[in-house]
Amino acid sequence: MEEDKIITQRKNRKRGKIALITLGILSLVVGTAIGIILVKKNQEIREKAATPTGTVRVFLSPETKTIKKDENFDVNILIDTAGNYISALTINLTYQYSSPEPPIKAENIQINSNLLVNGGWNFPIKTYDASDGLAEIRIGGLNSSTTGYKTSGEEILATITFKGYNPGSITLVFEPTTTKATNKTTGEDILLTPSSTGNYKVESSQPTETPTTPTPSNKTPVNTTEPEKTTTPFPTSQTQINIKTPTPSPLPQPESGVSTPTFLGITTGILLILISFFSIVF
Repeated sequence: MEEDKIITQRKNRKRGKIALITLGILSLVVGTAIGIILVKKNQEIREKAATPTGTVRVFLSPETKTIKKDENFDVNILIDTAGNYISALTINLTYQYSSPEPPIKAENIQINSNLLVNGGWNFPIKTYDASDGLAEIRIGGLNSSTTGYKTSGEEILATITFKGYNPGSITLVFEPTTTKATNKTTGEDILLTPSSTGNYKVESSQPTETPTTPTPSNKTPVNTTEPEKTTTPFPTSQTQINIKTPTPSPLPQPESGVSTPTFLGITTGILLILISFFSIVF
């Protein structure tokens, strides 16, 4: 009877250890799965672009302009946070062109000095690039204040100076997937999908020629023979100016890695497995 009791206790103890091992494995699997789901969810929030339900607005002013060749004009990027505090901004403007060179090019990007001096903003990204039929303007900034930044109505974010080079037109648009405004509290993108577009044109100028009527002459032409002159051409030189636009700096990539739930789940499962293993061995 005593031996049967001992055997039964051993069997119960062994079953308990097996249960602990099973529980550890399940904890490891479940913790890993939950962690992966949460990490993916967080990344989807960070990568979420401008939405139809956003509240922060950005737009262009003016939205139409016709200029002559070699003429400059300014386009303001306006922002209205609608009472929300934001901590980061990413502006991405593009336009297409079919000629070898854009008819209109961005010559300068100037950030509103009030944002830099009094608003706590830093804009490390200010680039213009044009190649393969696509021109792109990128502006990226971070706000260093503890509360974030909000506008008092519509404010100028930046001024882009364009210049007309050749007859033609462009349509300047905000890229909705990469133009963002980050909420200071939640870290979510709260930018309303921009609908503002800029239509700018360089008109073709054709000089008007006045026809001239030759005046008849009553003089008898005098035939004079002169020795043929040999003209030596002067050497000519052309200076080609290559204007290189800055290469866009890569935007900060969304954070990734192992989240806290993943770490806790994996750690708990490993500990339970180790405890069960040492219990069986010793």
